[in-house]
Amino acid sequence: METFMTIVFLVFGILQIILFFKIWGMTNNVKKIKEAFLEKDFPAEYLLVKPDLVKDAFYANIRKIDKLIYLGDKEAARRMLLSMKYDLESCRNSADKYVEKEVLELSEPLFKKIEESLAKL
Repeated sequence: METFMTIVFLVFGILQIILFFKIWGMTNNVKKIKEAFLEKDFPAEYLLVKPDLVKDAFYANIRKIDKLIYLGDKEAARRMLLSMKYDLESCRNSADKYVEKEVLELSEPLFKKIEESLAKL
């Protein structure tokens, strides 16, 4: 009877160790999923820190907007453009005076593209 209980406890101990490492591995997946959910479509607040990320997201959104215009959903395209413009303006207005010039230089071409797209509507 003692050997049976020893074997059962060993099996449960090994299974608990395996379960611990599986849960530990899943926490990394949760972090990735959380980051994906928290990341916005247009992360304008990272304009100074990660300008390439912002430009990539911007042009991806412009492609979505062009598709919406092509499909005839101009109101959704206008809302997306105005939302992007608002995010850029809030980023530009909240910039410190020390980095304001850099933020203006980075955001100016994006504003021009938004205005061009709004003119198409």
